[in-house]
Amino acid sequence: MEELGQFAFGSQARLGSVFHIPASVVKIADLACLPVTGYTVDEDNPNYSAADGVLYDKTMTALVDYPKYKTATEYRVPDSVCEIKLNALHRIKYLKRLYIPSTVQKMQSRDLIHWPSMEEIYVDDGVPLG
Repeated sequence: MEELGQFAFGSQARLGSVFHIPASVVKIADLACLPVTGYTVDEDNPNYSAADGVLYDKTMTALVDYPKYKTATEYRVPDSVCEIKLNALHRIKYLKRLYIPSTVQKMQSRDLIHWPSMEEIYVDDGVPLG
């Protein structure tokens, strides 16, 4: 499989705890968000990486997807991230606090809706919410 397409596995499917992205997957479409607790990525994948179960591009400058069923209640977007991809933060189940650093220069504010658990969002000055 080279591409995970839009709605690849459906929004209601539970695929298990951790989803592994093999080296052969070189494209993940927006909304190819899986209902999982984490991601791992083959180290030979040319386009993607994961840290603490969160999916990023290879250089960790773009947040691709925060796992929808990750049980952490707090997440700090790394300072290396400049872009939060569309729907990367959409419909997260357990997150209560989100911290977005000033290094983020592109994100969609509509991602910050549909969060029944969200209590606080901290956004550094200069982050565009478009």
